Amino acid sequence: MHASILTKDAYRLWDDFVFAHKYASIHQTSSWAHFQANVPSRDRYWIIAVFDENNKITAGTLLIKHKYAKNCWLYCPRGPLLSYEDSDKSKAQLKVLLAKIKTIAKDEKAVFLRADPPIADRTNQQPPTASSTDAQQPPTASSTDAQQPPTAS
Repeated sequence: MHASILTKDAYRLWDDFVFAHKYASIHQTSSWAHFQANVPSRDRYWIIAVFDENNKITAGTLLIKHKYAKNCWLYCPRGPLLSYEDSDKSKAQLKVLLAKIKTIAKDEKAVFLRADPPIADRTNQQPPTASSTDAQQPPTASSTDAQQPPTAS
């Protein structure tokens, strides 16, 4: 098992993998990556695929660079996509994937990595599907959520 950063000519293979994955969403597609690269604070992305011994994609993630002041952080939107049904396999895939992400993080001087894969339902310990009504994603903070400091009178 090994991880590789895909080139544009392999994006079709990636998208085929994403569309076939049980827990995939548009947020892992190459089209979403291209869209995100055009947002001013997100100038770069990588699609990292994990390949098995038969050179078939079995896991991976879209990784988006977010600029933050003089630093940056990395984000795996709605991912990574792993073989969640097989705990041992998904742990091995994650280990290989994180090794590749760590290299990118060092090169980019990223201060942290954010990932938000499907959260397991506590009753059956399986990640909910994208169509599930109990699908849970971390809440998104907005600028209106922040407390404003009191003004001097």
